[in-house]
Amino acid sequence: MSRRQFKSQASSSRAASNTYGTSFGGFGSSSGLGVSPSSLSFVSEPLDLSAISEPNVVVAFKNLSKKDSTTKAKALEDLRGYISSLGTDNGGVEDAVLRAWIKLYPRTSIDSARRVRQLAHILQGEIFVASSRQMARQISKFVGAWLAGTWDNDRQVSRSAHDSVKSVFTTEKKRQDLLKVYAHPILEYSRDALFKETVQTLSDERAVSPDDAEGKYARVVATSVCVVTHSLSVLGLEDVAKVQGLVDEILGDARLWDFSNYKDAFVRRSIYRLLKGCITKQKAALSPNLNEISISVISKALAIDQSGSSWDYTEALLALTSVFPTVWTGAYTDKRPASHYLRHFLKKGSQGGPPDFWDKIGNLFQAIPIGVLPQDASSASKLLGAYHDGITSSQEPKSNARAAWTNYFAVAARLLSLLPEIEIRKTLLEQSLFPIFEKYLRQTDEGAQCAISTQSPEVCARGFKVLAQLQFGDIQDLLVLQWRRLAGLLMEDMKTSMPGQAKGFEKSQGGLAQEANRWFSMQGILLKEPSLPFDFEVCIETSVCILKVAIEILNSRNGKPYGAAAVIDAALQKSSQLVLGNVAVKGVISSFVKSDLPPLILSPSASTLISLLYSYGVHFGQESPDFREALTAVFRAVLLAPDSLEKLNTIRDLLQRVPKTFGSLEPQPELEAYVLQIARLALEGKGDGWGVVNDALHIPGGIISREVGDQILSDMANSLSISDKTEFALQGIDSIIKNNKDRLATLLQTKKGSELLSSIVFLMESADEELAHRAEITNASIETSLLSGRVGQIVDGSLISIIKNGLLETSPSSISIQSLVGRAQKLLEDSPPESSRQLVDHLLPRPPQWEAAIEPFLYIPPKPSLAITDPLAGCVHLVERSGNTDSSLAMDLPRDSNGYSTAIRIASYTTRLLKANDVFSSLDQDNQIAIFKGIVLIMQLANDNLGLAGANHLWTQYSSDVEEDILGFISDSHGIIVKLLRAGLGGLALQPHAQDGFWVSAAPGVMSTRSFYLARASSLVYSELVELSGFKLSDAPAWIETLAEYRKNGDIFSASAMLSGISQPIAISREPERLRDRLISDLSGHDVRGDAEKGLRDLILLNGILADVDETATSLPQRRVIIFVKHVTTWFEINPSANATAIPEKPGPLAAEVSKVLASLLPQVKDMYDSFWVWVLDFLDHVWSRVGSPDVSKLAWNLVPEDHLPVIHATLKLYAVLDSIRTANMDLGNEWTSHSWTLAKCLFRLLKISPNVPDDFHQPLKVVNSLLSRQILALPSDRIVPPDELYPLLCMESRAVQQTAFEVLHRHIPRAQENISLNAALDKTTVRLPEELLSLVLGAPTLGDFEGSDFERSKPLLLRGYLLSWSLVFDHFSNASHKVRSCYIEDLKQGDFLSGLLDSTFNFLSRKGKLIDASRFDIVSYHPDTEDSAERDSQRLLLNLYFRALVLVPSLVRNWWFQCPRATRKIVEDFTEKSISPFVIDDALRRVSEWAGYQATSEEKKLQIKVSKREVIAGYEVDEQTMQMSIRFPPAYPLQQAAVEGVNRVGIEEKKWRAWLISTKGVITFSVRPPS
Repeated sequence: MSRRQFKSQASSSRAASNTYGTSFGGFGSSSGLGVSPSSLSFVSEPLDLSAISEPNVVVAFKNLSKKDSTTKAKALEDLRGYISSLGTDNGGVEDAVLRAWIKLYPRTSIDSARRVRQLAHILQGEIFVASSRQMARQISKFVGAWLAGTWDNDRQVSRSAHDSVKSVFTTEKKRQDLLKVYAHPILEYSRDALFKETVQTLSDERAVSPDDAEGKYARVVATSVCVVTHSLSVLGLEDVAKVQGLVDEILGDARLWDFSNYKDAFVRRSIYRLLKGCITKQKAALSPNLNEISISVISKALAIDQSGSSWDYTEALLALTSVFPTVWTGAYTDKRPASHYLRHFLKKGSQGGPPDFWDKIGNLFQAIPIGVLPQDASSASKLLGAYHDGITSSQEPKSNARAAWTNYFAVAARLLSLLPEIEIRKTLLEQSLFPIFEKYLRQTDEGAQCAISTQSPEVCARGFKVLAQLQFGDIQDLLVLQWRRLAGLLMEDMKTSMPGQAKGFEKSQGGLAQEANRWFSMQGILLKEPSLPFDFEVCIETSVCILKVAIEILNSRNGKPYGAAAVIDAALQKSSQLVLGNVAVKGVISSFVKSDLPPLILSPSASTLISLLYSYGVHFGQESPDFREALTAVFRAVLLAPDSLEKLNTIRDLLQRVPKTFGSLEPQPELEAYVLQIARLALEGKGDGWGVVNDALHIPGGIISREVGDQILSDMANSLSISDKTEFALQGIDSIIKNNKDRLATLLQTKKGSELLSSIVFLMESADEELAHRAEITNASIETSLLSGRVGQIVDGSLISIIKNGLLETSPSSISIQSLVGRAQKLLEDSPPESSRQLVDHLLPRPPQWEAAIEPFLYIPPKPSLAITDPLAGCVHLVERSGNTDSSLAMDLPRDSNGYSTAIRIASYTTRLLKANDVFSSLDQDNQIAIFKGIVLIMQLANDNLGLAGANHLWTQYSSDVEEDILGFISDSHGIIVKLLRAGLGGLALQPHAQDGFWVSAAPGVMSTRSFYLARASSLVYSELVELSGFKLSDAPAWIETLAEYRKNGDIFSASAMLSGISQPIAISREPERLRDRLISDLSGHDVRGDAEKGLRDLILLNGILADVDETATSLPQRRVIIFVKHVTTWFEINPSANATAIPEKPGPLAAEVSKVLASLLPQVKDMYDSFWVWVLDFLDHVWSRVGSPDVSKLAWNLVPEDHLPVIHATLKLYAVLDSIRTANMDLGNEWTSHSWTLAKCLFRLLKISPNVPDDFHQPLKVVNSLLSRQILALPSDRIVPPDELYPLLCMESRAVQQTAFEVLHRHIPRAQENISLNAALDKTTVRLPEELLSLVLGAPTLGDFEGSDFERSKPLLLRGYLLSWSLVFDHFSNASHKVRSCYIEDLKQGDFLSGLLDSTFNFLSRKGKLIDASRFDIVSYHPDTEDSAERDSQRLLLNLYFRALVLVPSLVRNWWFQCPRATRKIVEDFTEKSISPFVIDDALRRVSEWAGYQATSEEKKLQIKVSKREVIAGYEVDEQTMQMSIRFPPAYPLQQAAVEGVNRVGIEEKKWRAWLISTKGVITFSVRPPS
């Protein structure tokens, strides 16, 4: 904080009062000089604060003298803020502040509150740094307290004190110099704190609790001792000599050593550490004080609780004993012997000390003078008993047990060595040592809590070794006897172990196994030291006996006591030196393994016997005849047994526990057959045999042959494609990955392995989400577990095979393209750069593979209708269609689950991979060209099949998802093509003949499908090269010359491709005019009946020129155009004399191409008057009247509907051109008028005979229908055919046809109602709704009809036709009279048509769970296809129809509503009230207002109509008074009836008035269209 801020905390400078100037109670002058006994005492003279200028500082110092620790901490924080606010310009800290702080710091630094002490040390450092010179002069007054703070037992306080000292004395050298220079005041501080201060002087008992006061005193004592210890350790001899007198004074004071048995552990630890330090550096100072030290450190300290200081104590005691052993003897003055206190100390254990505590105890017994230790068995036994009690105490940490027992035996050996007689030693052994071994081995005496049982046998063996090393013969004999006794106990325990049916059987056998393990473990350790002075023959003797007893028990009890088997196993594993080194022991075990073990393998001892069997193989060699014989016998015994869980577990145990050190084992045919059977059962879901299979496969080799292992893995791979086995096969593969990935990796190198991976990837795309998820987990496991090192290389190779097979071997189970690309991508990312080129060669199709995939589709000629959208246009008509061109050949090609052929799969895969990775340049040129050609050609095929479903069957399933996928492929392909052309692939450039050698085709003039598509590809390349490099006008003559050359050679495909590719840039030049003129001249004299093929070629080429160069047609002489028009129209005249059709070959294509030429040329002669106009119109009539004629006798052209479309399209374009220019030419206008009705009928005929196929996937048909729709909708109203001919078109599969029929009828029906109403009134006949229209609304579609429909793409045509039909039904009510409307309502009522509409309406509007929000729509009117999505358009139309139904036929809606279930009625009512009724009421009020405005009023009688919100008031003037009644509309009108009430009755009787009201309500309720 700033100094100003600090000042603001005090109210005024008057805070600096003389409070401290008065006496403090009775302690104001406790000494003659008026000073306190020490700087630490709470009693002190008052501070003089009058010289301090800052009042806030005065307040802070006063607060420091208060009792509350929080107040003190706040005061220290304030003082820190004050110090930090002082700048260098302020002269530092005031002297008065320093004097006050120096007096307060020592006692503040020992405060009971941790935070106060911490802040005091921090502030001390900050003040010293701020006023170093002033503080340095008075450092002797506080240096002792400062350094004592660094030894505080609170780490945070200690750290703060250290940091404050380091902030002033920044180096170690400076801090050492501080100790040297101020050693005397430092030691004086410690002396005074130790000997002058008490609990009462340091704390005011009135304000401090006894515990806090005691803790404060202990902390002061301990830190003072630590300061002395540290000073003596740091100061040199010369420096110590200067203060030796003071040191002697401190060390010679008996009160110092009394602290060694103080109740606070911190104090004791500090004294013990001081003692250790003095033993090293101040021996002379300690020598005169050994009596005091002996009393305090031995007599008293051994007797007290040393928790928290035991380790320091034993370390100090050991050091003291080693240097001054007389402290136990000569200097020891206590009445009781020292051994008494030693027993008391040992009985308490380590008291929280580390394991080293017991090592110190062991060393201490070696250092204690002999006379102090017991010389008789009783005393020694008591001492060892105390030691034992300390070890086994519940408070003793288990981690100390090893060190404790090790030193226990060492102490026992020390005591035994001091006993003079044999009997005494024997007694001590039997009382204090031998029971330890028995308890360890048998664990029978629970009360003893023998902690050694939890440790390894090394402890017991070490104890035995220590005893054996004693140079006493009697002890050696006693040890041998004890050994035999312990072996006898083990054999006795085997014989008396509980039988199998006993309750404690398992506990008994488990205990026996543990006992044997401990016995042979200890024996094995002893046998490793043959130099030990012990008779090891007793080990051999007892081991043979033990083994024989165990074998006898196993055989006699059929292997049930598995504890006996554990005895044999323990002998072999733990005492292998004995087994291998002694013939007798080896013979016993070998005989058992060969003869006795196999029959017992399925007994309860199986697990132990298996361990024994493999241990035998490890120790005697797996190639030994005995082991091989035993292993074979064991497997045979298990496999011949009946199937059971016990058998399965035993086999698994046998397989799992084969040692890893074993090499190849001898094959076991029975085991192979069993494992194969188990695996096949597991694949059928019968049993969980994968554990056995994995165990068998995991063995390195031999016991299960590789052939059998491969057969198992092969069965698993085959099962993946069998639905009933898939899940179980995945389980098996998962387990193989976890346990035998090397065996699986080996399989992956084979074809079967590739099939396995392919099947897993295919399952990842399964429609069964759970199965797909399982397959994903398995695939992820393969990738994470196997993609590393050599195994990873194997898997990579398998993945490459998967990708190749997935591309080239197409089937319904083929992996999706997306998955193949993902795996190829990962391989590329993981491969090193140096191997990427070779990898790319493997990942991409080779040239022969491209050719084989594309070849079948180059025999399928393009559909004739594609001439409408194809870039080469009319060239489609020239493609040869003879021979084997049936598209069924393509249908027979193999396909994946999406209907994709191999061609589209490899093309899509390649484009995606090339788009994501820049690897194309790493391929050789042949591969690059093959990929480029393949992508370009398949792109052309895809465009055709996308525009016309089934055009070439490149794929056979058509949906929005497939369409999106193919569009993505075309887009990616285009990007790849542009990229490769920019890179100059294959030398392609924008030059004439540049592509002649690139696209290999048939000879010029051969009109094959291959030639056609190669020309299409060439056209694409031309157009892209124009975009990339631009077109040079100077090259135009060369291009035209090449074009003429192509024409001469009959290569119309190449010519058209060139024109299509460069049409726009070449149109700028005048070069195409000469070729155009030549073509028109040749065609004007051409006899098409003699050579229709040539005429068609020239027409196609002429249309190619005129397509983008129409502006050059102005240079044509009009007379030449007229001659041409007259000539070509004669090609289609009928010869009356021959009574037959004189037509050329290919009339349809000729008519189409002629129409296109006429559409381009006729606008140039629109001002010419001649008879050729009638010929052109006759030509249209001639074509349209014969297209698709069902009458064979009139069938001029034997065409199928697919062939109609190009000529219909071309003639419609010609019709549109004539329509646009007819007003400019009188002759044309007259002929147009005379032909208009005939042509109109033809147009409607074309509409009716349009193929009834969906045009969403038929682009040519969609174009024709859209063009036909525009022409029909432009016809005058008097050219409309009868409506009954148009109603069926509402259910056509074409959106354009539906829309055309609807628009025509929508315009016609309202206009026709006036005449219908008039005729009905005149003829008094009943009018009906058209039956054709009612048939369209008879069956309402359901939600199930639209399941799977893509409303984002388009509205289902079934739903669209149904709803548009209803719109036309309601159109009949427009302009209709009341009578006619009533007839219409009766029709709807009799057929119950409206119920279907209303049911469908609310089902559809709530198909997503709740009704839509109608406020987002304009429901009063509807215009087709004005919403942003098909679904919204459908919703709006449904809402509009519901609104119109409520307005036009409310009674029918109300009847339907009444019949709905109660819950549905509530939903419909709420929805109607909120979203529909307001508009219905507004419509009714509007009509009432309009009607009222047209009514005439008489002078005598006046009718008054008032319209307000939801209410109509009708008034009639009678005798200057107004008779009134009101009509109120309810919120849910018309579902709820309107209320009619009388407002004012004038001149009418009450009865008659009520009758009027009832009649009015009836009229409103049952009226056709209330209330008007």
